Amino acid sequence: MQYLVVVHQDRPGGPIGVSVPDLPGCTTVADTLPAALDAAGDAIAGWIEIQSERGQPVPEPSRCVDPDGGRVALVTVPDSVPA
Repeated sequence: MQYLVVVHQDRPGGPIGVSVPDLPGCTTVADTLPAALDAAGDAIAGWIEIQSERGQPVPEPSRCVDPDGGRVALVTVPDSVPA
């Protein structure tokens, strides 16, 4: 299962935040993009676990619309591209 995430960085070199539009309140922050995305996976798994324990529904992942109504897409970038 793959959930769409939104990556936020308020200033260059600052911490990187990740939120999951489909899972209200599911957010995380880290110092690097790889660490933030890793942490997002853990946050999603935890969010789903807690919802399941509470007997609450877990939303299906959306793939085509962000919370502000724009379209989004997943793009694969070759590993050889410098960050």
